[in-house]
This record gives sequence, structure tokens and C-alpha cells, in this order.
Amino acid sequence: MLLALALVFVAILLFSIFKPILNPGLLALTFVFFISPLIENPKLGSVASLFPTSLFLTLLGVTFFFTTLNSTGLITTLLQRILILTKPVPHLVPAILFALVAFLTALGLGNIASVALIAPLAIPLATEFRISPFLMTILIVGGANASSFSPLTVPGIFTNDFIQKSEILIEKMTPATMRWWIFWLVFLSISATSFASFLLLGGGNWLKLKKQFRNKTSSDNLQTINVPQPPFTREQRHASYLCLVLAGLFLVGCISSLPILVGTISEPLLNITQRFGDVGFIGWLGSSLLLLTRLGSLDKGLKEVPWQTLLLISGMSTFVELLSRLGLPEAISAIVQQNIPNSLLPAAFAASSGLLSAFSSSVGVALPVFFPIVEAVSKSIESGLAQTLIVAVAIGSHLVDASPLSTLGALCLAQIKDAQAQAKTYRNLLLYSFCMIPVAALLAFLLKLVF
Repeated sequence: MLLALALVFVAILLFSIFKPILNPGLLALTFVFFISPLIENPKLGSVASLFPTSLFLTLLGVTFFFTTLNSTGLITTLLQRILILTKPVPHLVPAILFALVAFLTALGLGNIASVALIAPLAIPLATEFRISPFLMTILIVGGANASSFSPLTVPGIFTNDFIQKSEILIEKMTPATMRWWIFWLVFLSISATSFASFLLLGGGNWLKLKKQFRNKTSSDNLQTINVPQPPFTREQRHASYLCLVLAGLFLVGCISSLPILVGTISEPLLNITQRFGDVGFIGWLGSSLLLLTRLGSLDKGLKEVPWQTLLLISGMSTFVELLSRLGLPEAISAIVQQNIPNSLLPAAFAASSGLLSAFSSSVGVALPVFFPIVEAVSKSIESGLAQTLIVAVAIGSHLVDASPLSTLGALCLAQIKDAQAQAKTYRNLLLYSFCMIPVAALLAFLLKLVF
């Protein structure tokens, strides 16, 4: 039965690759509803108990807040003003765009939304400043993925939620500390790899010629930066003030969760302040305030929520939970530990998660598949190695996302208007993403030294 369910899971993944119109999360949920009543196992429980309700509500709260905020036009106006300021220093544009997309992602906008906002501006900029669209895509996608494990993002929330619910991992690591370890290690690893790739694959030659591009911006391709700075509307100013208040509340919540404050502040007050450290609560609170003050649009906010991503994560997580309760991670763990030495486990997990992510979703498929296996393996390994495996899966699953088969790579590819340039970029991105699999394995092997 267990082997048959695992094969069905693989079949769903393959079917979704060749028929991308069908969301694999939907297929997974449908199959779970069909098969779970037929399985006699006391550990299984109901379908509702398999569904990641807490995770779904947290992700919905965060994404709904940012789509509602985006309906004010605040983020677009900010981007336009920043890009206007880069006009005198075109040689800094790649680094500025990398920083922008990384910052937006880390704030909670998410890597897909950040790339969707930046790519329509970044690819014309690449044409304007004679940078290869392939190199610009490496930086844009790299910046988004580098910040993907911020505690405010979908992967960061998913990872933290998984660790907190695992009795095995809780003994090996502290979730509050580990989420920042994951964020910074992923950020530094992917940032270094992206900039190194940019320089080695042609960006270094472009920087040597940067002087000839200074003060030279022809403007046929780049109308965005040749207009006066757009003013902030009243709604956008008030929305920015609200964001600052919410950021302050979140900071208070994070500080109040520090162990040093436990016992020094009354428990009721501590419970209230700690609540602000919950990103899901902040998301729902921010969305409600935006709508109550009529700053955001309910219709636009709901329309822009990434429902397909939420369905993908929820559906695949439900199926993986079904397999987990039936013992599949333990079975895979036994095979892994019998055939792979502990010193090579991080590299093996990074490469495997990268290979799976190259053909599917990193957060929707790779993380839900590999985290339960990490949990099972962690029963018999030391804390440092368990932490390394979590980070290895995070890096491996996101380092390959420049693939044109992934959402991020496809968003950038769609901005290239010339058919010949688009075909060339497609081939380069596909080759680059597969080259990142051994790079992820090497980074994971080196990370073992950190822990």
C-alpha cells in the first residue's frame, strides 16, 4: 500500500509537468479524499486532520495583506521612484535591482510577487544598458530566492511551522533561532552564487565597460525612468504609515519572545505582546486595518492572492502528511542511512531537492517532500547535522529556480520580446539551473563546517 501511494505521488508530479494546466495540489487533495477512507490505520485520522489548517491560514493572512497593500499602488510607486534615482549610475543597476527584489521578498511579498513586479522593469533595463537578459535573470531570481526564507515569506513560514510541530526537530534545534540561521545562510549562499555567476558568465566584462554607459540612456526601451518622479497619493502615504506601525508591532512581538524576558514581565502582558510576533496574525490585522480605513481594495486583494500556490502547498502537504503517517519517511530514512555516510548527507539532500525543484515547485513540492525525510533521519544523528540538512534542502530547492520551467524563470523569460533572444535565454537558463545542482551539493557540504 505504501509503495503504491508513493508511486501515485510521483505520477501526480509527472502528470503536472506534462499537463501544467492541472494544479498538482488539487490532484493530491482529490486523491487523498478518495483513498483515505479506504485505508485502515489508527494513525491516519480524518482528512481534515491531514490538512495543514494552521499553515494555510498563516499563508493566506500574509499574502492577502500584501495583495491588499499592493492595491494601493504603494509598491509600484516606490519602485518607479527608486529606478529614477538609478539613472545617473547605470553600472549600479544590477546590484540595485538585486537589492530591491531581495528586500521586497524579505518583507513578505514573496519571491514570485517580487519577480513579477521587478521583471517587467529589469529586462528592459538590461536591453537599455546592454546587459544579457540571461545575466539579469540570474540576478533577479537570485535576489528573490536569497530572501525566500525570511520569517515573513511562504517558505520561511512553512519551514518554521514544520520545525515547531516536530517533536524530533524541537529537541535538535530552537525554532526561533533556527529560522534566522536558515534565512541568513540561504541569503549568503544564494547571493554569493548569483553574483559569482553574473561576473563569471559575462557580467565582469560588462562592468569593465561601464564608463561608456554612464550618462547614456537612450529612452526608447525605458520610458519608466524618463518621467518625473510619481507623487505619493494620500492613500499610499497612510498605507506606508500603517506598514511602519505593523513593523513596530512585529518587532515588539519578536523581542518579547526572547528567553531573557520570560519571568520579568507579567504573563498576560507577555502573551499579548508575543502574539504580535505571529506573522499570520500581523497579516490578518494589517489586511483588516487597510480595508477598515478604505486604503486597500477587497476585490483587488482577493483577486491577486496566489490561490494556485496556496492550493499547491496545501494539497501536496496533505498528501505528504498521509505518507508520513503511514511511515514512508522512516522507510526512506533507513535506506538513506544504510547507503550514504553522514558526511555526505547534506550534499545528497541538497542535490536531490534541487533536482526535484528543477521540475516542480520548490516550496510546494520539494520542501514538503524532503522535510519529513530530514525529520526521520534526525532521530539518529547529532543536532548540528540535523540543522545542516534543513538548510541544505532550503538551498538546494531554491538555487535552481532560475530554470525556465519554474515560475520565476518563466516570468523573466516572458519579458524578452525578441524571439531569437528568448530562445537563447531559455537554453542558457535551463543549462544554468542544472549546473546549480552540484553547486548546491558543494555549498551544503561546506555548510557542515558551520554547524
